[in-house]
Amino acid sequence: MSEAVLCAVPVRTVKLLGVPKSFAFIVTDRRTILVPITKEMLKQAVVEARDEAADEGKGFLGKWGAQMKASLGYTSRFLEMEPDDILRQYPEHSETPNDGFSKVRIRMRQDTDRNMTLWYLVLHGPSGKVKYELQSRTNDVVHALKQAYGKRFKA
Repeated sequence: MSEAVLCAVPVRTVKLLGVPKSFAFIVTDRRTILVPITKEMLKQAVVEARDEAADEGKGFLGKWGAQMKASLGYTSRFLEMEPDDILRQYPEHSETPNDGFSKVRIRMRQDTDRNMTLWYLVLHGPSGKVKYELQSRTNDVVHALKQAYGKRFKA
């Protein structure tokens, strides 16, 4: 049976000091994969999208839209890939079997100063507790995490 990618979402490390690092958080039915996302990777995706839009004869707005979609939706490319291909293509990845996590949670925090809701993904795994900032909490992500982690996941 083939391993299925359940979700791929952008996350950032939570840093009090320093620059947060961006990752693609990829969950399959067997393991969790973290792929660092670099500025160079995003620049390359934007260039490819702009060139593809130009080849299709799109004008300025079409090219601009393609660039935005490529940048903001970068992690969606992992949904179409086989997990082993992801690991080969991105050797700087890290991976953990899903059953290696004792607890997985999505936590919410209201930031009243900025009038916004912040979402955090908290993983309790072999190397301790790790916290990532999520862009949002969607039903698709919650469903995928429930499927991957079972009773160890709490929304």
